[in-house]
Amino acid sequence: MKNEAMTEYLLPQGLPRQRSFSSSSWRKASGLSPVRDAEFAILSSIKSDFKNIVSEFQEINGQIKSLRDKSVVYGVKLYDLGNEVYLLKCPLDIIVERFEDEFIARFPEIEVFGSGSTESESIHALKKEIIDLYIELSHTAVDEMGLLPKMWSRILNQLIAGSK
Repeated sequence: MKNEAMTEYLLPQGLPRQRSFSSSSWRKASGLSPVRDAEFAILSSIKSDFKNIVSEFQEINGQIKSLRDKSVVYGVKLYDLGNEVYLLKCPLDIIVERFEDEFIARFPEIEVFGSGSTESESIHALKKEIIDLYIELSHTAVDEMGLLPKMWSRILNQLIAGSK
């Protein structure tokens, strides 16, 4: 028989006996109506949809985790070097890269960077590197500098107001 449901019932003498029902006879015996069948079909559809959603969610969650392991790059504006002696004349555009467990803040125009375990640590380290380079170049004669340090010195002198 197709779609049989096994049920056990007691004979009048109290002896157990098994009997097979077809789905239609079981429906009649259990009192289920076509309306109940429709409700059951809807619930089955919802269950299937829910399983699909859970599966898709797990896949997306895996993709998010793999993206977190990759480098993320974004721009940040600096308005201050964190030093009362050396002040920025204008905001400075820097690049921050996030890797799995490290952040690197860069100012590519003068080839300096700072790293740390958080974004703020890397930016703080970059600010310190910018100030250190500014001080070093300020104390070096221009005729002793190569082409890149001369360019860096010009750029930093345009960006930073402060004691040399």
